[in-house]
Amino acid sequence: MPSLTYAFGRNTRSTISAINPDECTDGENFELALGVTEFKPRDNFALMGTATNGEEIRGFAQLEKADGSLTTLIQAGDTMYLWDGLTSFTSVGTVDATSEMRGPLTANFTTLDKVIITDLQLATVVKEWDGTTFATLTENLGGTFFAKYCFVNDERALYANVKETATELAHLFLGSAVGDPGDLTRTTAPTGADDPFFLTTPDLKPLNGLTFAFAKTILPTQGGSIFQLTGTVATDFALGSLYVGSAPTGDEALVNIGNDVVIGRGAVIDLLSDTDKFGDVATDDVSNPIAPDLTSVTEWRTVYDQVKQKVYCLPTGLSEIHVLYKNFLPAFKQTGVSPWSKFTTTHGIAMQPSTIFSIKNPVDGVIATFMGDASGNIYKFDEGQGKDPGSNTVLAFRESILFSGDEVFNTMGWVDYIKTSEAYDIITTLQWMGDTAFDAIETITVPALDIGAVYGGNFFYGGGASATAPGYYGAAFSDRFFRQDIKAEGQSGGFKIRTAVAAGTGFSVATTTFEAQESKSI
Repeated sequence: MPSLTYAFGRNTRSTISAINPDECTDGENFELALGVTEFKPRDNFALMGTATNGEEIRGFAQLEKADGSLTTLIQAGDTMYLWDGLTSFTSVGTVDATSEMRGPLTANFTTLDKVIITDLQLATVVKEWDGTTFATLTENLGGTFFAKYCFVNDERALYANVKETATELAHLFLGSAVGDPGDLTRTTAPTGADDPFFLTTPDLKPLNGLTFAFAKTILPTQGGSIFQLTGTVATDFALGSLYVGSAPTGDEALVNIGNDVVIGRGAVIDLLSDTDKFGDVATDDVSNPIAPDLTSVTEWRTVYDQVKQKVYCLPTGLSEIHVLYKNFLPAFKQTGVSPWSKFTTTHGIAMQPSTIFSIKNPVDGVIATFMGDASGNIYKFDEGQGKDPGSNTVLAFRESILFSGDEVFNTMGWVDYIKTSEAYDIITTLQWMGDTAFDAIETITVPALDIGAVYGGNFFYGGGASATAPGYYGAAFSDRFFRQDIKAEGQSGGFKIRTAVAAGTGFSVATTTFEAQESKSI
């Protein structure tokens, strides 16, 4: 008698009869949470605002000052806007329309109350924002200064993959003088501990990332290796090997997730994890459970949502987001159960945003993930269970492991679920396999909660919709499980169970159970 619960994620690699019963052999648009075994839909994304010029959302920057005040810039086409998180967009300056401006919180120079803003396309010079003025960074290199990446650490601005005027120096790593993000050099060796410095990548390949983890500055090179900054002061800084080969593919394919670093590398998502000695590093292929889904992937964008503990992994050119649930990584490392879901949508953005980023929500200051599209729209992820913008229902489904062994027929079952404020359908399919292959489809209509008054102005027997005075047929029953029976006609040597809901609201399917009333050995 197979009884399904839904604790873990997608496993499209293992043999369908051998994976953990709480995983799924296929599935989309479901959420995972530690200790939760129900099948629930992913949260939707919501339209938060539209840039005044209606141009493509291509960049962002955010400044959090020492006094806690927060300001957020959004790049739409060639315009940088000050955005309030909702409908107010105030132009503060212009950039090249092909730029992809980046000014994350990690690029905040806190003691100076400014954020350094770089450009992934190296089309706009390095900028700064102090909460009032959007300006070109004042620097001393003698030309115009461009950079793809900036990270501020220990009162230094660190720049990776730079350009001076028309000279591209993609393999160059620059560190500013302590306390001054514009005091730079690319020709003079430092003589003092706080001096500016420069280093070239050991493999002379372009830098395509910059982050800080394991108390080290980490720099990967395109098609090369991952390096670390060694030393403690300018006079002894050097770049040493951290992981040979297997660098990320993509300009934003490396992301710090707090206690590890996620690396999008071709058809693989790796974890860069420290062992007993930091220099002896192992990489874990965390994407192993979904390897068949990634065979055509060549490049990634990765974003970490610190509050939701999710890593959004966007394969270039595919209309899907693979979502890694950080809280499930210990279980994955111990038992191999999948920490993955896959998000899709019928909305026009097709999970291929023009940009995606995690910042503090300008409205409430809580970390959240936003994405933009080609028409100036900004969306926020995880806005609650329901429809995507434009009344786009979210199709969520999961397919079970293969149950086989006996020739089964006259199969009965049931589904346990929780009612919600809106009605929805649970479509359960027995996918028969073996000597005969066909589908037996059963649709269960879950009615909406009945919260109307019964026998007059109050609820039945005078009760109300509260925990202390529950009304009969009232809303107090909204958190209880309900059960409906189902029957699947057919006979074969095995089957999978597919559970699907086209969600316009939240739902919760607790278990799906089938048992053969008759069977015979095969």
